[in-house]
Amino acid sequence: MKNFLDAVIILSLKFFDALLSHESSLTTSQVISPFSYLHVISLLANGSDKEQYLGCIKKLGFEADIDKFYEHFMKLNNKLNTHKEFNSFLCVKNYLIHRKDFEIKNEFKTSSTERFGLTIFDFDPLVHKEKANEISKKIAADTDNIIKRAFQDLNPDICTLILNIICLKLTWKHKFDSCEMREFHKLPENKTVCKEKESKSSDPEVVLQNFMKQGEKKKYWSLENEDFIAIEMPYKDSSLSFVALMPKNLNNWEIVKKEFCSLEGFKNVFSKMKFQYTDPIFPEFQFESEIDILKSAKLTDINETLNNLAINNMMEGVKKANFKINQKILIDVNENGTLATVATTGTCFDGGPKQWLELEFNQPMLFSIVMKDKSREEILPIIMGNYMGPEKKKELK
Repeated sequence: MKNFLDAVIILSLKFFDALLSHESSLTTSQVISPFSYLHVISLLANGSDKEQYLGCIKKLGFEADIDKFYEHFMKLNNKLNTHKEFNSFLCVKNYLIHRKDFEIKNEFKTSSTERFGLTIFDFDPLVHKEKANEISKKIAADTDNIIKRAFQDLNPDICTLILNIICLKLTWKHKFDSCEMREFHKLPENKTVCKEKESKSSDPEVVLQNFMKQGEKKKYWSLENEDFIAIEMPYKDSSLSFVALMPKNLNNWEIVKKEFCSLEGFKNVFSKMKFQYTDPIFPEFQFESEIDILKSAKLTDINETLNNLAINNMMEGVKKANFKINQKILIDVNENGTLATVATTGTCFDGGPKQWLELEFNQPMLFSIVMKDKSREEILPIIMGNYMGPEKKKELK
């Protein structure tokens, strides 16, 4: 149920953006990062006053034009209050708030698996569990209506695509012991595929190396609609997961294997890699560096180069960021489908900016290597909003 609630919150992002698109030139993507955006929404939607809001923003590291941000999100909050069907799932506010607090303060010393394995109600002793569970059941029962109403003004094809990606999100923590996949909203566009191969290693580093060498994989499955197909290959006893998202004209597993399952394939897809830092709030703060992947002998060398490059180029104040290229990578196709942006999701604990990598893509596709026991609230909104072409992207705003 926690995964479902997460997905509904994330689903609401595009709904909120659609509501405000004609009222404000200040878009949410310009204002605040996806996870912090959820955090602020959870505060505002539950009646927080301005002082509480300002404290939240400052704690997350955003100092610019607080009043403008507040005015923008109060508009959003007023819109939200006119759509009562969204109020039921706001019981996750403390889940979002406290989890972000743990990230910022680094107070929670247990492993990430333990941290994110807790249920949403473990964080808030004030929430009566029976009542919360009752709300959760109601959310599950109302899912179809929530989704239909949330996207009633958006292009149906885009809605289907987003729903497919949400289904992918919902299954990221689903048990992969068998090939049985849960039904999500009984969408006829969804199609699941599952094949098995044995994995001989549980070490994430070894698994990743094996994968790049066309090594053993445990299973993979896919979700597809008219235009896109998404494939995930999880690894047994490993926290690594490979996700590929591509247009239907590349809907061929042999192509994926050829292009991605060997180091040569990796080099063929990415010929040039440019490291770029851009502050999400102050875009004028940025710098670039470039490396040639074809000169790197091994994948580990690429990772080491990128890590060193990132560490050497990080601005003062973000040098302590948890930056692991080889553990968490998000590659995002831009509007023309030929370039991609890679965002490491190992962001600063103090809410500071992300570090970005830009690659020259030989083919228009997206893939991400993610830690399965880490939060994905930052990843999915980026995937949902940025990988589509310019026409569809305009419709989504």
